[in-house]
Amino acid sequence: MIIRDSSNPIASIVKSTYQDVLHTLSNPEYFKDRAILAPTNDMVDSINEYVMSLMPTKERVYLSSDNICKDDGEVDLDDEVFSVEYLNMIKCSRLPSHEIKLKEGCIIMLLRNIDPSNELCNGTRMIVTKLGARVIEAKLISGNYAGKKFPIARMIMSPSDFTKFSIRFQRRQFPLSLCFAMTINKSQGQSLANVGLYDYTY
Repeated sequence: MIIRDSSNPIASIVKSTYQDVLHTLSNPEYFKDRAILAPTNDMVDSINEYVMSLMPTKERVYLSSDNICKDDGEVDLDDEVFSVEYLNMIKCSRLPSHEIKLKEGCIIMLLRNIDPSNELCNGTRMIVTKLGARVIEAKLISGNYAGKKFPIARMIMSPSDFTKFSIRFQRRQFPLSLCFAMTINKSQGQSLANVGLYDYTY
């Protein structure tokens, strides 16, 4: 089904895919096979931010701690060029953003393998149940442990491909991202029955 003549395409795709999102925030069954797919990270971010804005729960912001790795003899790095602010702006695949905004009830995806024995792996989707200062609690929405709650702590991560950057750096942040929407590439390996495909050109 194609949604035509919409004055607000993001609101339309969210309404089509998540018809009862505000009444089913605590129900993992509703979300386990439902998602919006988009071709770019910018589109995904816009959709996730819109869904978050609809949620009545209180928002909490988590900021990362970013540092340059100086273990490769890079001792003469210019602090003015590679400032903390510059590191904060870096975005890349499988690395969480410097700023993560979450609400209880939102859908997240893990970006790292935390505990494969409990199905906490890269690509696992969960519902946030509690937002602490140092630990986030979330429950699985699918698999053998669906409904089980797990704590998620910050961890130190680095980009998997340093060749894209002129420096080596590391980020200490929660290994997750919002996941009401995800990129088409990230959806590989997911089992989804209800999919909204967002490909709108402004």
